[in-house]
Amino acid sequence: MVHIQMWWVFAYMQRNLCWVVLLAENLLSLVNTLLIDFSPGEVRVAALSDQKIIEFYHHNYSNIATVGAIFCARVTHLVSRSRLIFLDIGLEYPAILSQPKKALDIGQRIFVRIVQPARLDKGAKVVIVPDQELQRHLGAAEAVKGTIGCIVKAEHPINMCIRLYEDTLENIICSPLSSQKRLESILGYEPKIPVKYTNSEIFREHGIDDVIEESLEPVVTLAGGARLILENTSAFTAVDIDSGPLSPVIANEIAVSALADEIRRRAIGGGIIVDLIPCRDRGKYVTQLRELVTKDPVPTRVSGLTPEGRLELNRRRVRRSLQEELLNEGPQYDRCPRSVGFEILRRCVRLGLVEQSLNIQVSAHPIVVNLLKNILKAAVLEAESILKVSIRLQESKNSKVDSYDILL
Repeated sequence: MVHIQMWWVFAYMQRNLCWVVLLAENLLSLVNTLLIDFSPGEVRVAALSDQKIIEFYHHNYSNIATVGAIFCARVTHLVSRSRLIFLDIGLEYPAILSQPKKALDIGQRIFVRIVQPARLDKGAKVVIVPDQELQRHLGAAEAVKGTIGCIVKAEHPINMCIRLYEDTLENIICSPLSSQKRLESILGYEPKIPVKYTNSEIFREHGIDDVIEESLEPVVTLAGGARLILENTSAFTAVDIDSGPLSPVIANEIAVSALADEIRRRAIGGGIIVDLIPCRDRGKYVTQLRELVTKDPVPTRVSGLTPEGRLELNRRRVRRSLQEELLNEGPQYDRCPRSVGFEILRRCVRLGLVEQSLNIQVSAHPIVVNLLKNILKAAVLEAESILKVSIRLQESKNSKVDSYDILL
């Protein structure tokens, strides 16, 4: 009898834990704070609901092939059976146009808009810009005179966040102090919400850097000891739920709630398949997830359960995921050289300004040094302009790409 009562108490506690977690998620769903961190070659943006981090954006100035950008393109290859057309838009990989309404010829120039960013070794997916929309950009289209490349840039993440969350936004914090003109140039107008400028490391002080590192890991530890495991593949994202000490029903409810946050925070797009823990009435998790994703500004379709009882959904791929942005492809979860290069420049500026150093030397992996000397050269020059000193780059013998030293 005592054993039955203790089990009932444990089950009751689990049920209340679940509802506390779900209630907290609902209360912390409105974005009210925007953190904007300018650094050489890039700007990082974090959207917060009180102290809860909702979304991250990493925007480097050299990446022009983002969703919404308009390009002048040239037809290079036609695949008749699948009605796919490959286009040269001036980037590394050809863009992909699917099933156009009118016939196109090799060499023909057209104007297209990116609807899905390039990823891995695949080019961006595009659609033809309608004539009415093209008329609005007629000046830009005429200016390029058929030159292949970007003619209209996509909306900046800062503008997009302010537009999406203007009804609930209460605070905008921008770093450094000297970034006021840059912010005003991007916005093109004075925001209704007052902007606080600071020299503080706002991403570190608000715990953003730590959460970014956690969001790059495949395992998410949940309340009560359950776990969510997310594995990205080229075809879809597989999600597994580990109940730990919790019952299957409670673990599934907490995991589904956390999943809605994680796919948004990690900017995961495409197909997602969730391996729910077997239990009765798994259909209720479909309803639960459909309600949760209504808060996501990115269109997300919860398809339902597969015949095997797995939960299937699809989130529109509107930008590169956090993992694609910061990590190399593969199971090792190593940092990609470009993200390490930007991190080095951020630290050089922070340390150099604090120490008022007249000499800065960076010792890093040869691949990172090569990037800083070539592709990221403009970002290095920007850092040197801020510091008013030159940054000396030296190749190290470290085998890890993310290992580096900064000597002042």
